[in-house]
Amino acid sequence: MILFLSIVLILLGLAGCFLPYIPGPPLVFGGILLYAWKDGFFVITRYQILFLLALTVLSVFLDYFLSMLGAKFKGSKWGVLAAGVGLVVGVFFLPWGVFVFPPLFVFLVEYLRQRKAENAVKSALASFLGMLTGSVLKFLISLYMAVYFLWRVITS
Repeated sequence: MILFLSIVLILLGLAGCFLPYIPGPPLVFGGILLYAWKDGFFVITRYQILFLLALTVLSVFLDYFLSMLGAKFKGSKWGVLAAGVGLVVGVFFLPWGVFVFPPLFVFLVEYLRQRKAENAVKSALASFLGMLTGSVLKFLISLYMAVYFLWRVITS
Protein backbone atom coordinates (compact mmCIF):
# COMPACT_ATOMS: atom_id res chain seq x y z
CA MET A 1 0.00 0.00 0.00
CA ILE A 2 2.84 2.41 0.84
CA LEU A 3 4.56 1.66 -2.45
CA PHE A 4 1.32 2.43 -4.31
CA LEU A 5 0.85 5.72 -2.44
CA SER A 6 4.48 6.66 -3.06
CA ILE A 7 4.11 6.00 -6.78
CA VAL A 8 0.90 8.07 -6.90
CA LEU A 9 2.71 10.99 -5.23
CA ILE A 10 5.63 10.63 -7.63
CA LEU A 11 3.33 10.61 -10.68
CA LEU A 12 1.45 13.66 -9.38
CA GLY A 13 4.80 15.34 -8.84
CA LEU A 14 5.95 14.61 -12.38
CA ALA A 15 2.71 16.11 -13.73
CA GLY A 16 3.10 19.03 -11.34
CA CYS A 17 6.34 20.03 -13.02
CA PHE A 18 4.26 21.52 -15.84
CA LEU A 19 1.15 22.58 -13.92
CA PRO A 20 1.00 25.63 -11.68
CA TYR A 21 0.25 25.38 -7.97
CA ILE A 22 1.21 21.69 -7.89
CA PRO A 23 4.65 21.43 -6.29
CA GLY A 24 6.20 18.83 -8.58
CA PRO A 25 9.62 18.07 -7.08
CA PRO A 26 8.41 18.29 -3.45
CA LEU A 27 5.66 15.76 -4.24
CA VAL A 28 8.19 13.41 -5.83
CA PHE A 29 10.44 13.81 -2.81
CA GLY A 30 7.48 13.32 -0.47
CA GLY A 31 6.59 10.04 -2.15
CA ILE A 32 10.15 8.79 -1.82
CA LEU A 33 10.44 10.00 1.78
CA LEU A 34 7.17 8.28 2.72
CA TYR A 35 8.42 4.96 1.37
CA ALA A 36 11.85 5.35 2.96
CA TRP A 37 10.36 6.23 6.33
CA LYS A 38 7.91 3.30 6.33
CA ASP A 39 10.72 1.00 5.16
CA GLY A 40 13.02 2.08 7.99
CA PHE A 41 15.43 3.76 5.53
CA PHE A 42 16.60 0.35 4.33
CA VAL A 43 16.06 0.71 0.56
CA ILE A 44 16.55 4.48 0.49
CA THR A 45 19.04 5.52 3.19
CA ARG A 46 19.06 8.76 5.15
CA TYR A 47 22.06 9.97 3.11
CA GLN A 48 20.20 9.30 -0.12
CA ILE A 49 17.21 11.18 1.29
CA LEU A 50 19.46 14.16 2.03
CA PHE A 51 20.83 14.04 -1.53
CA LEU A 52 17.30 13.88 -2.98
CA LEU A 53 16.24 16.74 -0.70
CA ALA A 54 19.13 18.82 -2.05
CA LEU A 55 17.99 18.05 -5.61
CA THR A 56 14.44 19.06 -4.68
CA VAL A 57 15.57 22.39 -3.24
CA LEU A 58 17.81 22.99 -6.26
CA SER A 59 15.00 22.32 -8.73
CA VAL A 60 12.58 24.67 -6.93
CA PHE A 61 15.25 27.39 -6.75
CA LEU A 62 16.14 26.99 -10.45
CA ASP A 63 12.49 27.16 -11.46
CA TYR A 64 11.86 30.42 -9.60
CA PHE A 65 15.19 31.91 -10.63
CA LEU A 66 14.77 31.11 -14.34
CA SER A 67 11.16 32.29 -14.40
CA MET A 68 12.07 35.61 -12.78
CA LEU A 69 15.16 36.02 -14.94
CA GLY A 70 13.12 35.38 -18.06
CA ALA A 71 10.40 37.83 -17.06
CA LYS A 72 12.96 40.49 -16.11
CA PHE A 73 14.97 40.24 -19.35
CA LYS A 74 14.39 43.43 -21.39
CA GLY A 75 11.35 44.02 -19.22
CA SER A 76 10.23 45.99 -16.23
CA LYS A 77 8.75 45.22 -12.85
CA TRP A 78 5.39 45.62 -14.57
CA GLY A 79 6.37 42.86 -16.97
CA VAL A 80 7.20 40.55 -14.06
CA LEU A 81 3.84 41.39 -12.48
CA ALA A 82 2.10 40.78 -15.81
CA ALA A 83 3.72 37.34 -16.03
CA GLY A 84 2.32 36.50 -12.59
CA VAL A 85 -1.16 37.71 -13.51
CA GLY A 86 -0.94 35.80 -16.79
CA LEU A 87 -0.05 32.65 -14.87
CA VAL A 88 -3.11 33.02 -12.64
CA VAL A 89 -5.37 33.59 -15.67
CA GLY A 90 -3.69 30.72 -17.52
CA VAL A 91 -4.73 28.28 -14.79
CA PHE A 92 -8.29 28.55 -16.07
CA PHE A 93 -7.18 27.45 -19.54
CA LEU A 94 -5.11 24.36 -18.73
CA PRO A 95 -2.92 22.88 -19.95
CA TRP A 96 -1.63 25.43 -22.46
CA GLY A 97 -2.89 28.56 -20.75
CA VAL A 98 -0.05 28.57 -18.24
CA PHE A 99 2.47 28.77 -21.08
CA VAL A 100 0.52 31.15 -23.34
CA PHE A 101 -0.95 33.78 -21.02
CA PRO A 102 2.15 34.88 -19.07
CA PRO A 103 4.15 35.82 -22.20
CA LEU A 104 1.03 37.31 -23.78
CA PHE A 105 0.45 39.52 -20.74
CA VAL A 106 4.14 40.46 -20.66
CA PHE A 107 3.94 41.46 -24.32
CA LEU A 108 0.82 43.58 -23.77
CA VAL A 109 2.19 45.37 -20.71
CA GLU A 110 5.62 46.00 -22.20
CA TYR A 111 4.14 47.19 -25.49
CA LEU A 112 1.78 49.58 -23.71
CA ARG A 113 4.64 50.80 -21.54
CA GLN A 114 7.34 51.23 -24.22
CA ARG A 115 5.37 51.42 -27.49
CA LYS A 116 8.08 49.28 -29.09
CA ALA A 117 6.88 45.95 -30.41
CA GLU A 118 10.44 44.61 -30.76
CA ASN A 119 11.23 45.08 -27.06
CA ALA A 120 7.84 43.72 -26.04
CA VAL A 121 8.37 40.59 -28.16
CA LYS A 122 11.84 40.07 -26.65
CA SER A 123 10.43 40.38 -23.13
CA ALA A 124 7.56 38.00 -23.89
CA LEU A 125 9.86 35.46 -25.53
CA ALA A 126 12.31 35.63 -22.63
CA SER A 127 9.43 35.13 -20.20
CA PHE A 128 8.25 32.06 -22.11
CA LEU A 129 11.74 30.58 -22.41
CA GLY A 130 12.44 31.16 -18.72
CA MET A 131 9.23 29.39 -17.70
CA LEU A 132 9.77 26.55 -20.14
CA THR A 133 13.40 26.04 -19.13
CA GLY A 134 12.46 26.03 -15.45
CA SER A 135 9.68 23.50 -16.03
CA VAL A 136 11.88 21.21 -18.11
CA LEU A 137 14.68 21.30 -15.53
CA LYS A 138 12.19 20.59 -12.74
CA PHE A 139 10.84 17.66 -14.73
CA LEU A 140 14.27 16.23 -15.52
CA ILE A 141 15.39 16.42 -11.89
CA SER A 142 12.09 14.90 -10.72
CA LEU A 143 12.33 12.17 -13.35
CA TYR A 144 15.86 11.35 -12.19
CA MET A 145 14.60 11.10 -8.61
CA ALA A 146 11.68 8.87 -9.65
CA VAL A 147 13.84 6.54 -11.75
CA TYR A 148 16.43 6.34 -8.96
CA PHE A 149 13.69 5.45 -6.47
CA LEU A 150 12.22 2.75 -8.72
CA TRP A 151 15.67 1.34 -9.41
CA ARG A 152 16.41 1.12 -5.66
CA VAL A 153 13.04 -0.52 -4.94
CA ILE A 154 13.32 -3.04 -7.79
CA THR A 155 16.93 -4.03 -7.09
CA SER A 156 16.54 -4.43 -3.32
